[in-house]
Amino acid sequence: MAQFCVHCGAQQTGAAAFCVSCGKPVQGAVATPAPSPAPAAKSSPLVKILLICLVVFFLMGIFSLAAVFYIGYRVKNKVEQTAKDNGIDLRDLATPSPSGRSVDPCSLLSKEEASEILAVSVVRAERTGNDCQFYAEDSTPYFVISTSENGKQQLATMKIVMGGLAGKAGAPSMEALRGIGDEALLGPMDSMLLVVKNGTGLSIDMRQVPQAKDRGIEIAKKAVPRM
Repeated sequence: MAQFCVHCGAQQTGAAAFCVSCGKPVQGAVATPAPSPAPAAKSSPLVKILLICLVVFFLMGIFSLAAVFYIGYRVKNKVEQTAKDNGIDLRDLATPSPSGRSVDPCSLLSKEEASEILAVSVVRAERTGNDCQFYAEDSTPYFVISTSENGKQQLATMKIVMGGLAGKAGAPSMEALRGIGDEALLGPMDSMLLVVKNGTGLSIDMRQVPQAKDRGIEIAKKAVPRM
C-alpha cells in the first residue's frame, strides 16, 4: 500500500524513515482515499409516464382481443344453433366449388307455357347471364327464372337469413314445398320460390305476379324436370 508523508503529503518510496520531500521523520502512512461512488442517475418522470402508458395499452390490447374472440364464439354458436333449428348443413355454405351443373334458364320454360300458366300474354323471354327474363306487354320483366350451380348454398343462405328473423314481430316467413325437386322453399309474401335438384338451384322471382304461390308452383313443376 502506498505511503504518504503526514506533514507534506508527498508519496514515499520504500521504507525510508524521512520524507524525501520535506525531510521530516515519517511517522505513519495513510491509504489512498477510495473514490466516492458516482451518484445514481434519477429516473426521468417522462420515462415513467411512457412506461405506464405502454403497459396500459398492452393490457387494453389483450382485453380487446379477448372480447373479439368471445363475440366471435357467441356469433358462431348462434349461427350453428340457427342452422340446426332449420335443418341446415353448414357445409353447404362452406363449399366453394359448384355442386350442380350449369343450366340455360330460358330452356326450362317457353314463353307459350308461361302465358298459359300466368293467363297473360308473355311476348318474349331474354337471357342475361344466369337469368331468363319473361316480358309481358311493358318493358319491365313480369317474372324471372334464375339458375345456379350452387343451389344448396343458395337455399342454405335463405334459411339462415329467414331463421335469424324468425320470432320477430312482423318478420316474414318461408314455407317448405313438397314434391318439387330435392327441396323447395317458398319465400316471404310468396315472392320467391327456390328449388334444388341434384345440387343445381332454380329460383323464380314472382314479385309482379298475382296469385304467385299457385302459379309459381306450376312454373316450378314445368321447369324442374328439365334441369
